[in-house]
Amino acid sequence: MSGSGRHIVFKDMEIGAWPNGLTLDHLEKRIVWTDARSDAIFSALYDGTGVIEILRGHEYLSHPFAVSLFGGNVYWTDWRTNTLARANKWTGRNVTVIQKTSAQPFDLQIFHPSRQPQGFTGSSSNLSRVYPATRPKTSEDRHQLSCDPVWKQLA
Repeated sequence: MSGSGRHIVFKDMEIGAWPNGLTLDHLEKRIVWTDARSDAIFSALYDGTGVIEILRGHEYLSHPFAVSLFGGNVYWTDWRTNTLARANKWTGRNVTVIQKTSAQPFDLQIFHPSRQPQGFTGSSSNLSRVYPATRPKTSEDRHQLSCDPVWKQLA
């Protein structure tokens, strides 16, 4: 956390320069990120080699923000389409909109034991959850969000 021994994983100003979302694929030892300049999702090995472009130029990937992984899929939020979507984490195929919102989705968190590196000792659950990441505008909205969160089972 001190920043000592840091290593540049990816630096290609022609392809992308505005990384928004970042997540780790512990099983494949890869880093996955969204880039808002190129409006694409990329992946690379931890050492920076093996860079692949997972997806670019799709109607539901027009300004990606947050990103996460679960199983064989990459999940992302998009600020222009106000969506939470998923696709195959290797090929970018089978793009599916999970949820469309009325506001820009800021973040995405997937909770599942397989999302933790080996040796994690926290409590586990077999349920993956997507929480709304919108900012409530009124006290009534805040009450509804705290009393009635959006829960989705990710399959």
